[in-house]
Amino acid sequence: MSLHLRLGLWLAAGLALLFVLHGFITERAPRLMTEAYITTRLEHDAEWLLNGLDEHGHLTAAHIPAIFLRPNSGHYFLLRQGGGEVNSASSVGDALPLPTEAGVSHGVWRDGEPLLLLRRDLRQGGMLVVAESLRDLNAHLAQFQLRFVLTSLGLFTFLLFAQFVLLRWVLRPVRDLARDGARLQHGELERLPAPAMRELQPLSHAFNAVLESQARRLARSRHALADLAHGLKTPLAALRQTLNPQSDPQALAAVARLEGIVQRELRHARWSAGSSSAAVMLDAAAELQGLMQAMRLIHRERGLRFELSVPQGVMWRMDREDLHELFGNLLDNAAKWAKSVVILSVTAEGALWRVQVEDDGAGADVVALNAEWTRGRRLDESMPGTGLGLAIVGEIVAAYEGELSFALSEVSGGLRACVVLPRVATS
Repeated sequence: MSLHLRLGLWLAAGLALLFVLHGFITERAPRLMTEAYITTRLEHDAEWLLNGLDEHGHLTAAHIPAIFLRPNSGHYFLLRQGGGEVNSASSVGDALPLPTEAGVSHGVWRDGEPLLLLRRDLRQGGMLVVAESLRDLNAHLAQFQLRFVLTSLGLFTFLLFAQFVLLRWVLRPVRDLARDGARLQHGELERLPAPAMRELQPLSHAFNAVLESQARRLARSRHALADLAHGLKTPLAALRQTLNPQSDPQALAAVARLEGIVQRELRHARWSAGSSSAAVMLDAAAELQGLMQAMRLIHRERGLRFELSVPQGVMWRMDREDLHELFGNLLDNAAKWAKSVVILSVTAEGALWRVQVEDDGAGADVVALNAEWTRGRRLDESMPGTGLGLAIVGEIVAAYEGELSFALSEVSGGLRACVVLPRVATS
């Protein structure tokens, strides 16, 4: 679950709870205030009626307000004393419900009419009950509540939308940082730019520091390896001069192997000169075309033909040295066995890139080659080489989460090396 969604859900839940509490308070408050006002009016009416009792306990007509004389006016009273009962004319002969104790209470009368009743007990015995209908009040409150609910829903929807917009604005630096991270992963950036949000800047600085540290470490390792190869070149040349064709074959083979390693590392140093040590977006056609041209120069004495088939605009996120190491080894191996032609082709297959290097040589035991080749071992020692090329190719392919396999070429009849890499980006 994203941070935006999580914050949005929690804020929406809090906003909904706030509206529910506000609705409950708003529904109760008007009713309580109105019923308190009605209670005050009932107490006033009760006092007025009690003051109208004569010395015999009879209610004089002059002290009966006109509202109690109009039938079904919504204002009623009942006077019970000495076994007799007096009902207001407004009750039209129907007796009011009697509260069980003195004070204010609610009751339901004829046809379900809600009443607010006030009971006063008389000193000489009996009771006075004054009541007022709540029907009109309930109707007005229901209308008010409906309007309040509709207004609250509209306001809630507006606040949700405003909250969503505010969250998107507040979290925009986080999204920008994630977008820059993706661009960095695809090689479009070499470092993360400083985010606008101050709280994210330490994260960006720490991440850039790690990237720079790794880049420096990788550059030092490569330079040290190149320096070592340069340092070994002269002693190996001197050692080669001390040997002759009649020397120990194992010594000759060991020196040849060391010379191959030195030449390979020197070639890598030339390939990586001036290039970035970080993985970047590379134009596959341009890089492979440069490799093919280098192979033509290296094997020009044999007159080999190098053919390249790459769609234009293909971009790979790879370290340039890794790309040269990977396909340079495959092309060099193919050229050693080829009779006349080496073919490199790149095709897209869904989310993968398939790169095939084919030659028209004698081929090889592809089953054994796929199953048994290891670092420093070659199936055929008749050609010069260190035996490390294919193992290094396998290591690079594995580092980029790809696959390496071998088969017999249906086009040229020789060996076909197939490298499958994730399709990171295209133009």
